[in-house]
Amino acid sequence: MGNPKEAINKLKKLTKTYRGRRRYRKHTSEITELIGHLQTIVQTYESGETKIRDNDIQGAKKSWDIVLKLDKKIFPGEHKSRYHRNIANRLSQKYYEEGKKALDIMRYEDAFKFFKKGMDLDPDDTTELRAGFKSLELKAIELYNEAVSYKQNGSNKLALKRAKRVLAITPKSSQTRKKVLKKFELVVN
Repeated sequence: MGNPKEAINKLKKLTKTYRGRRRYRKHTSEITELIGHLQTIVQTYESGETKIRDNDIQGAKKSWDIVLKLDKKIFPGEHKSRYHRNIANRLSQKYYEEGKKALDIMRYEDAFKFFKKGMDLDPDDTTELRAGFKSLELKAIELYNEAVSYKQNGSNKLALKRAKRVLAITPKSSQTRKKVLKKFELVVN
């Protein structure tokens, strides 16, 4: 899709000329409403960009939710504006960065949540997120091995604690998760 700022200028031009006013007089209110929506999209998107640069993910998401709502109103069906794609990409990138930070300080459950949010938002651009999940999978293997060791030594409480942690940091498709469920006969909803 094109540049919204350019679209705003072209729409304004339509209603300023004598010929345009005559030709589009029946649609003037719709054109004016569309200009207003596009201006809101541009301003709110830029506000979200400022917030994301300031590491205010929730503030950016709040601003961008407005953009996405208007975007959906303007672009029907499966069509998406460049703002829609940019928002998903920017938030996904930020969630990856936050997940990486959590991973670095061994907050694996938080890292998993951030990586998952990023993947849910932008499933097409996932190279970094997949690397984050791979790091978590390696940690899950370590935790699984610890759980097995604890179980063999009779420390069932510690074994179960490690097993549950594996479940908290792995997606449903994880082989390590499946091994934990089988080995410890756990049921997950």
